[in-house]
Amino acid sequence: MAYITVNDCRLKLRTDFEGLYKLPDEQPDLNRDMADAEAVVNGYVGKRYQVPVTDAQAMTLVKAYTLDLFSELAYQRGAGSEIPPKIRDRADVARRQLTDISLGKLTLAGAVAINPPGGAAIAVVNGPAPSFTQEQMGGF
Repeated sequence: MAYITVNDCRLKLRTDFEGLYKLPDEQPDLNRDMADAEAVVNGYVGKRYQVPVTDAQAMTLVKAYTLDLFSELAYQRGAGSEIPPKIRDRADVARRQLTDISLGKLTLAGAVAINPPGGAAIAVVNGPAPSFTQEQMGGF
């Protein structure tokens, strides 16, 4: 499930979209930038929640993060162009908040949580008796 669409990207970049992506020739570049932004979001969110996120409430925030990261990627492709400070700042805020989500400092309401890291767990293993016991290794 994609978090953002081409139309979302067009609306986010407004008039700059046509200068950054010459469609249909650069459709693969656009698709890659969209997928890369989504992969970054999933990398952070996936530490605490099932991805892709499908809950409508959580999707609002996930979509905003994905669009902010996408915008930064889009401006990086422009030849000799600078990333506008506003775009860079929004991407930085998105990364900070995604970091907080991955660390459990910020919750993603509505998203399906996975087992938290550091939770209690036990592993039961059936197999042959150990080849080396503590008594056998006593002098080593």
